[in-house]
Amino acid sequence: MQTGHWYVGGVIGVSGRAGNRQMSRRHWSIGAVSPPPSALSSGDGKERDTVIEARLQQEILIRSEDREGVLAEVTRILSDMGIDVVGIRLQTANDEAIIHLLTSSQSYACEALQDAGYDMSERDVVVLDLPHHPGFLRRASEALARKEISINDLYLSVSDDSKTGIVVLTCSNNAHAIQLLRGY
Repeated sequence: MQTGHWYVGGVIGVSGRAGNRQMSRRHWSIGAVSPPPSALSSGDGKERDTVIEARLQQEILIRSEDREGVLAEVTRILSDMGIDVVGIRLQTANDEAIIHLLTSSQSYACEALQDAGYDMSERDVVVLDLPHHPGFLRRASEALARKEISINDLYLSVSDDSKTGIVVLTCSNNAHAIQLLRGY
């Protein structure tokens, strides 16, 4: 049974941190059916016990005047509500600031930011949880390029002591990218 994860092995253990909480998950591949071939395989066999999670998620886009303190205001609103920032990127151009935001609770974050008067919208993004070691981002981007899927926007975050990193991207075909990266 496929559960939305890309399996390349048997029993998989993935752990990491989300804020101050320790997370641990186990994924089991059950049955006689072999897992789908890896879209990210390099043929070296090194990714045998790895699971890549690819999902479609809504990213919040906040547009504001480019001024000192706008990021502090946005993050204060979220922290006052107990909402963790999972991913964030700030762009400035032509006196405008654009904040790209993924949180632990998108719906509450949207409501709080709208109540505070921010001009915001949402867009679909592909979110990947990639192992934190050399080559996985390369393999993911090469797999997309082979299928002529172009990456339009990308940011990532990973700490030195983490086993996984989060990659947020938009591309020419988000749905196809998710299917490809899941290994279907």
